[in-house]
Amino acid sequence: ITLISTVGVLAQSQSTAADLVGSVTDQNGAAVPGATVTAKNSATNISRSTTTNESGEYTFIGLPPGGYEISTQATGFKKSVLPVT
Repeated sequence: ITLISTVGVLAQSQSTAADLVGSVTDQNGAAVPGATVTAKNSATNISRSTTTNESGEYTFIGLPPGGYEISTQATGFKKSVLPVT
């Protein structure tokens, strides 16, 4: 079974940070609560992790602008990796 992560980036012009929001679902579109989501900055290799809520949603607040690798892991699923800029 594979995880699917959708991502949105919320930023204001001239901002030094952005919020990254998304949701994790399985191949049938069902939410995956309790999944670990990690955002790793491609330039600095600094990462932050969070856990999806009961609706499979997650939020990273105040990420520095740049490219990120979003990885998602949950028990019983293959790890999913998604590049985001």
